[in-house]
Amino acid sequence: MTKDRQYMRICVNLAKQATKNGDFPFGSIVVLDNEIVGRGYNTAIAKKEVCLHAEILALIHAQKRLSRKKLSQCTIYSTVEPCPMCSFAIRELNIRRVVFGLRSPFMGGYSRWKILQDKKLNKILPEIFLEVPKIIPDVFKEGVVKGWENWNKKSWDDFCEKGLFG
Repeated sequence: MTKDRQYMRICVNLAKQATKNGDFPFGSIVVLDNEIVGRGYNTAIAKKEVCLHAEILALIHAQKRLSRKKLSQCTIYSTVEPCPMCSFAIRELNIRRVVFGLRSPFMGGYSRWKILQDKKLNKILPEIFLEVPKIIPDVFKEGVVKGWENWNKKSWDDFCEKGLFG
């Protein structure tokens, strides 16, 4: 099993924690030199704060733990492709690699909105946005799908029918 798959399994376990609290099954970690330096799972619904996405929480945790403004040597793992809000945070922190299990063709910051691969950000604001991160999609996709199905099969089927995940 690759390291990426091992880390994605951790994200799936974090996503399970989100569902126990009444949230959608999103989980995320930030890794530096094979060490988890940040972790998070969705608490947006439970805490009634729209910005509390798994990726945002993992990034904040990593920043505080590492005492760094930028996380340019880090990889972020997420059960689902980061949304536009999370994608901008990933870009601004200059995350090196983005690994996720499910694509989000409707809401994704890579598949739909192209934020993660937008080189114009680098050209216009090079003091803020460095290189685009390497994107590795579909890692441990089967485990992520199983987690969503176990959470709520009907909702999962509805989301897929609407094209939210791919």
